[in-house]
Amino acid sequence: MLYAAYEFTKSVCAEDMMRTTLNIDDDMLRTVQEETGARTKTQAVHEALRDFVRRRKIEKLIQLQGKVRFSSDAKTLRKDWERNQRGNR
Repeated sequence: MLYAAYEFTKSVCAEDMMRTTLNIDDDMLRTVQEETGARTKTQAVHEALRDFVRRRKIEKLIQLQGKVRFSSDAKTLRKDWERNQRGNR
């Protein structure tokens, strides 16, 4: 479940970039930079946006709990996942 959110988040924000003017609280931005280790304001904003998207995706996945039926068991899913990981190297 978390893996799917992570994979989606990796692809978000990586392709399209545009210059935008924003009014952002200086203290908040400084805090984000300190917490994430971001060297620039742009990196801090990107990190905050990625984290926001990741958290929302996780929340949506959690809301699906008990609503989606799988026809596989955990062992089969793990085996398929490991096979896919070997193929992506």
